[in-house]
Amino acid sequence: MRCFLALIAFLSCLSAPAHAQSADGCSKSQRQMAAHAVGDANQMTIMAAVSIADHELFAKWFGSYSTPNAETVRATLKSAVTAMRSGRVSVQCVPAQGDGCQDGTIAWVSRPQAFVLNLCPGFFDLPMLDTATPDGGPRGDSTQEGTVLHEMTHFQQVGRTEDYCYTRRVCAEMATARPGNAIRNADSYQYFAEDIIYLSRQSQPPGKTAKSGP
Repeated sequence: MRCFLALIAFLSCLSAPAHAQSADGCSKSQRQMAAHAVGDANQMTIMAAVSIADHELFAKWFGSYSTPNAETVRATLKSAVTAMRSGRVSVQCVPAQGDGCQDGTIAWVSRPQAFVLNLCPGFFDLPMLDTATPDGGPRGDSTQEGTVLHEMTHFQQVGRTEDYCYTRRVCAEMATARPGNAIRNADSYQYFAEDIIYLSRQSQPPGKTAKSGP
């Protein structure tokens, strides 16, 4: 309870809205979409941070619950919120054949270069979170807001996450087999946060993990 109240106090002090400070190489519509994605990613991440507990959704994406693992996940999400509200987030729209955007990449960052989000054309084809579902078609593994959070967690000042797995199926399997990797995997944060929003739409809190014994 003490940790939860401290987290609420921390987040309530962050009154400045999150937005991209600049958007280079982007069309007007791309700038608008990027700004919307960063702002909504911030709100999504706040909801994810305050939803960390010993429940099925945590286990699905990060493995069996433990206090140290929960604190790692919470700290990464809090750092992502701080970064998105810092006024230092900038966006660069990169052409399809531009640096880093080949082979289906939709976004990328250079870890030491805070907080520059390089968005490939495929990013703008992703659904927005308010229209997506966890298994919503060929792009069901990603949303624009989830991709923003994914990339933000890579930065040194946030979580220094890796890309140990991609796609919901593979990352859910990894959470069971290698939870130590899951808490350091960017897609795991994305899917956890997206699923918190999906459940909130249904007015359904994350299910508690079943306990054995009396």
